[in-house]
Amino acid sequence: MTLSSTAAVRTRTIAPFRSRSVPELNALRDRLTAWLAPLRSTAEGLVPQMPVEDRAADTWDPLEIVADLAGGHWPSRSRAACLAMTRNEVVQDEQTRLKRQPTAARRPPRVRAGGPQGGSAQPGPARPLLQDAEAPWSEYGTKGLNAYHLANSWRA
Repeated sequence: MTLSSTAAVRTRTIAPFRSRSVPELNALRDRLTAWLAPLRSTAEGLVPQMPVEDRAADTWDPLEIVADLAGGHWPSRSRAACLAMTRNEVVQDEQTRLKRQPTAARRPPRVRAGGPQGGSAQPGPARPLLQDAEAPWSEYGTKGLNAYHLANSWRA
């Protein structure tokens, strides 16, 4: 099959999926499999106490079961890691969501000091957003949303 000239110009070659065979990880996988094989029936019946819910719990559930089977300090360390990584992911998701909100929601109307007929633009275009108690803008970045960050979000 031959591509048309238009399709050929717009077509990119995608590199094949790279192999992820890492001998050290394969050895670790094999050791873990050998250790868990006799514990399989016990593991199938375990329902670990999860520090998170929903999708995060689904992701961490097998790891928490392995930690519970290992005993000692592993259950507490595993749950601490689960909480830390899940919280970090929530923060990243929130920051990404804020960056992707529709421009209309981020762009406040320009209010003229003298009313609709004239006057200069209100200083601090981020001020109306910061005054909305239910909006997350006061927590945006390290010091809340400011004119610089607002302008950068409009460029995106």
